[in-house]
Amino acid sequence: MRTVARRVGVSATAIYRHFDDKDVLLRDLAAEGFERLASYGEAALAEPTAEKRLWRFMERFLDFAIDEPDCFALMFFVSGRHVRRFPEDFAAQRSVTAKMLTEHVKECMREGVLRADDPLETMLTIWAQAHGLIALQRTGRFGDVAIFRTIYVRSMERLLDGLRAPPSDVDRDGSGRPTRNRSELERS
Repeated sequence: MRTVARRVGVSATAIYRHFDDKDVLLRDLAAEGFERLASYGEAALAEPTAEKRLWRFMERFLDFAIDEPDCFALMFFVSGRHVRRFPEDFAAQRSVTAKMLTEHVKECMREGVLRADDPLETMLTIWAQAHGLIALQRTGRFGDVAIFRTIYVRSMERLLDGLRAPPSDVDRDGSGRPTRNRSELERS
């Protein structure tokens, strides 16, 4: 707390007037960061399809991690009493960003973009992939941000391809129209 006080130009006593301890300070700073991250994620709502909304949310998640690396690190890489726990905090929707991602996942499942599965666990799979890549970037594994963005997108494409709903016999060409008539389907 003394280091924080010194960096912001106040006394340690002044910090303790507002925060009981370091964990409370970290919790409040992280909460502010999550609000900013949620505002980044809201851009996804303008997209026309569930799949594009999911993609846009994940792009904005990456943008936040790159634009605000220290805040992102505090939010996701610092442990303490304030961190959300899986599954109880996520099921209770105590994490606004996990809630947003889960809603995108549910929407993709309802529309047949992603296969039907547990939405919370599917959200966690996507979230873990993004976090793992971002952690590697933060430790200098990719160097150039442009290269990292390309790797991030390609890796997320591979992951989402693995989570996709299988194509149905009535929509083999992806057009939304049956490619075979009912009698052909019954014979196969």
